[in-house]
Amino acid sequence: MERMEKRIRIVIADDHPLVTEGFCSVIEQNYRDIQVVAAVGNGRDAVAEEERLDPDVLLMDIKMPIMDGIAAVREIRRRKPEAKIIMLTTYNEK
Repeated sequence: MERMEKRIRIVIADDHPLVTEGFCSVIEQNYRDIQVVAAVGNGRDAVAEEERLDPDVLLMDIKMPIMDGIAAVREIRRRKPEAKIIMLTTYNEK
């Protein structure tokens, strides 16, 4: 019988659809052991999807509408301190 490997379940939160689509595409094409279970465009939805799906990792942009990534991380960590979160962002200013 074939052994089933557990895939790493990830939620991506970024308000730029091209960035989100890019991450999803790279992951799907190159990492069979990672599964994108949700992709959202703001921090409020990231908090909701984290609670609903209980992913292994969140990939979170810092600057997003409705609720930014910092506030979303605070909310998630309040409820689940052990959550694994990778923060990313881009800024034009130094």
